[in-house]
Amino acid sequence: MDEFAALVCPSCGGQVQVEKNLEKIFCTHCGTQLVMKKGADGLLVPFVARDLDASARLKETETALIMMETLKGQVRELEEQVHAVRVAFWTQVMQGGVKKNFAGHVYSETDAIRRVNQYTRQLAGISAIEFRRVQLANDDLLAPEKLARSSIIALTTPDELIAFYQHLVQPQGYDQTAYRLAAALHPLNALAPDLREKKEKLKQVAGELFEEYVRN
Repeated sequence: MDEFAALVCPSCGGQVQVEKNLEKIFCTHCGTQLVMKKGADGLLVPFVARDLDASARLKETETALIMMETLKGQVRELEEQVHAVRVAFWTQVMQGGVKKNFAGHVYSETDAIRRVNQYTRQLAGISAIEFRRVQLANDDLLAPEKLARSSIIALTTPDELIAFYQHLVQPQGYDQTAYRLAAALHPLNALAPDLREKKEKLKQVAGELFEEYVRN
């Protein structure tokens, strides 16, 4: 009898004889499938299999929720870094282009502004920066911080800014101005793919959680 243990079925309360080396049995009284686990004292303890499955699913859900929160935090952090790059880029673009005097703002089209406008005209047929208010609504939007939050045709998303970076570093026309603008945008080459990957992973985890919710 040393090879057997007398246990109580957690489902119906009936006593069952269990071989100590078995991992799963069916209660001879109610037919419930039981899973054998060793307790802290080293003795066998029977658990209802479906309860264990539910517990495992709950643990998976909790893990997925923790992963979602982690990914959300990483996405927020990366988006802040991307925004900082945008601010640095527009600071370089607008440097020397806007000055204040007693009469208000004085505008001048610098080489950096010309580079940006030539590029956006090629892609979208419109200059990104027009001092006569063709695209920008008011003078305040000429501040680099405001520009970084604005929707600028062909120069808004990280991918669009990376495309401009690749345009700037072409051998033809690569001068001091192009170097300054490209240096400001360079961090996006690492940040943008990482942000895209984190967003995709977050979308995947959220989708899996929704499917699990629908199934149950």
